[in-house]
Formats: sequence, C-alpha cells, structure tokens
Amino acid sequence: MRSTNSNKQNNDKQNKKGRVVILASLAILAVLILSICALYAPLRVVEYRLKLPSEQASSAPITIALLSDLHSGKMYQKEILAALRARMPDIIAMPGDMIDDKVAMRDAWEFFDSLDSHALKNIPRFYVSGNHEFWSGEIVHIKQRLREAGVIVLDSSAPKQNLAINGVNIEIWGVDDPYVYAYDEEGARKKEATKKHNKQWSERVIDRQWEAGIKSIFENALDFDKNADLADLDSGAKSGDLDSRAPLDSGENLDSAPKSSASPKAPFRILLSHRPEFVEIFRTLPVDLILSGHTHGGQVRLPFVNGLYAPNQGIFPKYAGGQYTLESASLDSSVSDSDILDSRARMQNARQKPQNMRQKTLIVSRGLSFNPVLPRIFNPPEIVFITLESI
Repeated sequence: MRSTNSNKQNNDKQNKKGRVVILASLAILAVLILSICALYAPLRVVEYRLKLPSEQASSAPITIALLSDLHSGKMYQKEILAALRARMPDIIAMPGDMIDDKVAMRDAWEFFDSLDSHALKNIPRFYVSGNHEFWSGEIVHIKQRLREAGVIVLDSSAPKQNLAINGVNIEIWGVDDPYVYAYDEEGARKKEATKKHNKQWSERVIDRQWEAGIKSIFENALDFDKNADLADLDSGAKSGDLDSRAPLDSGENLDSAPKSSASPKAPFRILLSHRPEFVEIFRTLPVDLILSGHTHGGQVRLPFVNGLYAPNQGIFPKYAGGQYTLESASLDSSVSDSDILDSRARMQNARQKPQNMRQKTLIVSRGLSFNPVLPRIFNPPEIVFITLESI
C-alpha cells in the first residue's frame, strides 16, 4: 500500500515538473516571438492624402516624398531608392538629421549621390539641418557638399524656393535647427553653448532666438515678395526667390508659371522644420503644410500609445509621428501675410471671423535610421509619401 502511494506521489511530482517545464518553454517561446516582432523593422511606406486649398487647382496630383533622420545609415538605402523610383515624386523633402555626428558620413554621401543620378536627378530635393549635423562640427562642409550633390539647402541665407507644379504655385520654406544659434558662421560651437544640454541656454535659444529668427525670415521674405514686380512673377521669374544660386534645372516636375494679367494666386506654402514640437510658432506662420522629423517615432510604440519618448518633448510625446491638424490664423482677405505673423492682429481677426479659420497640417516622419544600440520597438522606419489633390 505504501509502495502504491509512493509511486503515485512520484508520478504527481513528475507530472507537475513536466507541466512546469512545458509552461516555462511556452513562456520563453512567447517572449522570443514577441521580441522578434518588437524588433522586426522592415522599411514601411506610409501614405497621406491632403486636399489643396480651393483657390489652388492642380491639373494632376502632386506627390512629396518625406525623408528624415537617415543618420548616415546604409541599411535601408536600396529600399528607399527603389520606393522613390517606383513613385517618382514631384518633390523630395528632407527635414534634417540625414547625416550623423557619430557615424561615418561616407554612406550618407553615397545616398545623396544616388539621388543625383539617373531618373531621380530632375526631382527637386530640399534639405534643412537637424541637430546632429550641427553636433558633427562640420555643418558648413555638409551644406556645401549637399549643394554639390544637387540638393537645395534652405536656411536663413536662402529660406525659400518657388516652384510651379501641375499648375500650382508652391513655395518651399526651410529653417535651420535651433542649434544654429549655438554655432558660429564657421561651424564652431560658441563658448556660451559648450554644454549640449544646458537647460537655461536651450530655453533661451528655443523661446527667443529661434522663434524671432523664423518670424523674421518670413517677414523679410514676404516684404520682398510684396515689393517684387508682378510682371516678373507672372512670367515665372525668380525675383521673389532669396536663393542666389543658379535656378533649378528644368524638367518634367517644374512647370513654367503661366503669363497672366491677373494677380497671382496665393501660393501653397510648405515649411521644413526638423523639430515638430514648435506648434505654437507654426500656428502663427502663413504656411499650409509643415514637414518634420527628429522624434524617431517615440522610439518605442505601444498599443494605444503613439510613442514612448521623443527628444525635446519627453515621455509620451504628442507629436511623435503621423499627421496632425493645427488651427491657423484667419485668411480673411483684409488680413495680409505680415498681419498673420503678428499675434495681436491674428487673434483680433480670429475673434471677428471665426468661420474663416484655416487649418494647417503637420506631418512628422518616424525616420529612416536603424541603431542596434538603441533599437526601435514596434516602430519600423518609414518613407512617407504625401499626395496633394484638388478639392
């Protein structure tokens, strides 16, 4: 009897141990599968479709490719170039951190040279700086090398380019990353900004110098356009363009502006800004579409959470990646572009004409980089295509 009970107890122990082993194995397998899914990061193609303002009639859809935060990476370059060749966008926009401060720039230059060859060569390519380009200490060289590769660098010295695509007058605007105020004209860091994360200096740059700088850029450029000869603008002249470099090569993507005795239509304005969190500043600017990066999608994406952390936004960033709608100033005909930049006029007009409020769109790319030291979690890199269509 004792022997029978002893055997039963041994069998129960073995069965229990077997169940524990099975459950442990299943748990390990589940963790392994979850980890693979979390770290699996193929390049995604993300699409957004936007309606052009009613006054802008496009003869065909206009496609913009948004490339951000490559960080000199080579891993996805073939896929990126293949996606671009398959779509042949009208514009390529690159809002910063395409080049890294800690990774060799060799692969980045290979990518930009590929953009300047064969089928992609005639697509206008626009770039603004990110923080990592400044941190490299080679921002002057980087901008010069990009220009040599056919990229149009937008900054305070040349903040705007005019395009006419499919009958739509488009202005591409661009601003340097706020770190521009931490470096001198030679690309060396200023003494007062020697600490990369000096909070007091950072707040001063972001809240004062950068905001004042971007508003000054728009005010000066709009005043220049206002005083330009309308006949030159109607004939497609570059008189309103602040970039002193040679004009873009003509191609299928760039149409000549039609001659007309009528006043030119208000342009569709696109702003490239590396950082997306300056929404309160963006609201005051006379632009229709803002294209940004910088966030890397919040690095970690969880169910019902767009991102876990983004630089300059912190935990659970509001603008980690995707499409956002921003309320803008009224575009009542009695209010000029310069009035829109003035917050008091903007607020007064908004109170008087709330039904005329026009929205802006902010699109934030989750980036193109892959860093095994700081992996993406449920957050694959992406190339973004934005299609602008007539209403």
